[in-house]
Amino acid sequence: MPDEKGRSLAEELAGAVTSVVAAVGSDNPAGVEAPHGSIPTLLSALEEEERALSARRRKVHERIDLLESAGARLDAAALARLEVFRRSERDFSGRRRALQAEIDRLRDEAAHRTAEPVSDHSSS
Repeated sequence: MPDEKGRSLAEELAGAVTSVVAAVGSDNPAGVEAPHGSIPTLLSALEEEERALSARRRKVHERIDLLESAGARLDAAALARLEVFRRSERDFSGRRRALQAEIDRLRDEAAHRTAEPVSDHSSS
């Protein structure tokens, strides 16, 4: 049964991952608030996304290296592909940096939450 917000935890986490990826280019990409108790799950999802981006960036970089190794023998079409690969690599790098910043922020938040004293409301 959905909570009062009508959203399951999976939907909330999926939305948070999407928000982080979409936030690239903003001044403060770390704008996702994790619900209490879901930080490990959100961290896992973000780390998985970061690994996937890293793999895609690595493949693009390998293509760049291959084209660059041809040097002066590149024709106009190959030079155009090289520029597209370079733009893609920069885009992947920026998205990856934003994910890493969000991962670091969530790790700090998790450490802060574990350091917070637990309030005992029963003695009020």
